[in-house]
This record gives sequence, C-alpha cells and structure tokens, in this order.
Amino acid sequence: HTSANSSRSLMLGLLALCHAAIPPAPSSSAAWMQRSHWIPHNDSERTARFMRLLPSLGLHCPKVGVSTFWYPSIGRRLRGAVALEPIAKHEEVCVVPLANMISFLSVQNSSFAPVLRMADKDVSQRGLWEAAAISLFILREGARDSSPHAAYIHASFSGHDPASIPKTLPPDSDAFRALKPSVQATARRFQARVAALHQRLIAPALQQHPAAFAEGGACDPTAAASADGAASPRSCASLYSLRRVTEVLGVVQARDWNL
Repeated sequence: HTSANSSRSLMLGLLALCHAAIPPAPSSSAAWMQRSHWIPHNDSERTARFMRLLPSLGLHCPKVGVSTFWYPSIGRRLRGAVALEPIAKHEEVCVVPLANMISFLSVQNSSFAPVLRMADKDVSQRGLWEAAAISLFILREGARDSSPHAAYIHASFSGHDPASIPKTLPPDSDAFRALKPSVQATARRFQARVAALHQRLIAPALQQHPAAFAEGGACDPTAAASADGAASPRSCASLYSLRRVTEVLGVVQARDWNL
C-alpha cells in the first residue's frame, strides 16, 4: 500500500527506469492474445490474469502491483501501478519487452503508417496528433479478435475509466455541469481541439485507408448507417467515433499525467 504521492512517483519512475528487452515474437495462437481471453472477466480478474502472465511475456516487475489510489488534484480515485515494496534510488523497476510497449513508434511501424503520412504537413497540433494516433492504434488492437497488445489493453488500459478524467466528460452531462468553471473551460478547449483533429484528419483517413482501420476484423468498413443516421455498432465509424477517440485520447494523456 502506498500514498498517492508515492504511487505517482512510481508511475513516473516506471517511465524513467524501465529497461527495454527484446524477446522472441509470441505465437499468434497464444490464448492471452485473444480478445475472448479477457472480455468475459471483470477488472479484478483481468488484472490477476495479467500479473500471472507477466513472466511469460518477458516482463519482470517484482515490486510492482496494480491498484487504485486517490488523486487529490482532481478529487478522484485512479487505477495504476503501485509499489509493493520500498524502491531504492536508481533501482531498476521493470524490464519491459519492446514488443509490448505501445508508443508512437508502434503506430509508425504498423499498417497505420499511411494514415500518419496524411498529417506530415500539419504540425500545428503535432503532440495532440501523436497521442491521437496512439489512441486509434489502441482502439483497433482492442477491437480485433487477436492482438499481441491484448493483455495490456484489456487488463490494464481498459481499467482506466474515462469518466474519471474531467476533460473527457460530455458537456451535456451532470458530471460536467458539476465541474468548476475553470475545469469546464479546460475540458471544452480539449474537446474542441480533438473535434477539429477528428474532422480534419481522422474522418478523411477512415475513408482513404479503410483496411488499416479494419485490420484483424476490428470493424466493418462497409457497414452502413441505419435509417436514423446512427452508425452500426460494428462499423468503423462507430469504433473511431469522435466520442470514443476523445475518451481514449484522454486516457492516453492521463497515462502521461496530463489530466
């Protein structure tokens, strides 16, 4: 058990002290790569399965656990890494295989590369676009039947509730209306930037590169809207909707302590 401050220090330490290793590529038939291995279970069982799986994934984090902790600046409980034992200064916290890391480089080395090139000349929101690209990658890998990133996405990332991040809340929700005016203003600015990015880059990319977005059966690029104009649940328009991108992007930034 640790305090919020020590939990945050550990999260920052994980970014600074993790040692990357390169293990053999996993078999695509491994049970943990299947979406069905995770989806039927609640967060607690997914976390337990993930922690048991760490050694076979090449992850070595003997002093790290996963729990929730109070984050006072936003008045909410968050879920993340916690220290199970004291960690010495400069001590190596985790060994994490490069293949298990999700970063902008992961997206660049995937079939999303042509999508990224659409934004090469648009540098006005470079940081936001890189985080959005990671969000698109996570949405796709989390929706497909099998992915080498399934364990992290379904056992760790999915446990971070977007509702705990004020800037992702829908403006017409009671939770948004309960926020302080300054927090509401920050949330509106964030959502306006994401909406502009979605309209300018993501929506056109869905039309120009449907195979990249649908890879692995993540969604159906041919699914038509219903009579009332609503997207089919299996459609790519639904998977990569502005609301879903906003929520996942909020979680991606929160993992960088950008709340």
